[in-house]
Amino acid sequence: NSEDHSSSIEYARFLKKKYNIKWINIVGDGQAPAGADFYVFQTWDYFTNYTDSINKIHIDGGVKSYGKISNQPYERFIAYMGSLSSHGGAENFAEAFHKAQSKNLKLFLCGHGDNSRLRELSRIDNRIQIKGFLSEEELVDLAHKAFAFVNPRPTSFAPNKFNFPSKLLFYLAFNKPIISTKSSTINPEYDDLLFWVEDETQEGFISAIEKIDLINEQEYE
Repeated sequence: NSEDHSSSIEYARFLKKKYNIKWINIVGDGQAPAGADFYVFQTWDYFTNYTDSINKIHIDGGVKSYGKISNQPYERFIAYMGSLSSHGGAENFAEAFHKAQSKNLKLFLCGHGDNSRLRELSRIDNRIQIKGFLSEEELVDLAHKAFAFVNPRPTSFAPNKFNFPSKLLFYLAFNKPIISTKSSTINPEYDDLLFWVEDETQEGFISAIEKIDLINEQEYE
């Protein structure tokens, strides 16, 4: 997460100037600092739109293996794993889920934060359950059992324009359907792997939820 005048960036500039050491800057979250010899971009649109006069490549994160995917019958719940604050999109998705007519699905919300609206929705709709912060072992176990995942992160939130939604890399390890907003930071090669939600309104999310709910066994596989 590089800031242009952070101590690590200033130190890299010093080493490059004093010792002529080549400097490779990995641009994860935040903006690319000037002066590096090479850049590795993790977000797609920043890579494609950044000046062509530099040496740059695009490499997003890898997918970790969490062992053999369970063949046991899945539970019918959509799992959200991330911040429970508004910038993660959990509240907006939960609102849509509350309005959806999918009686056979549940929504499990995992992550940091206390959101009063989410707590209220969980009280009035027993399909919505707040799991809170889980250990990695608990998170992996839940992911193995999930029916589907969701990445509802709003693309309108300014900081989200400079980072790749890393929860997708965790989700992909479990071979389940993934509902996701269509951020320009995601490489188009993911198009065939995700259920895109380009309409980030309540109606758009409801449509995606009901589509997942009605998916047949062959489509699911």
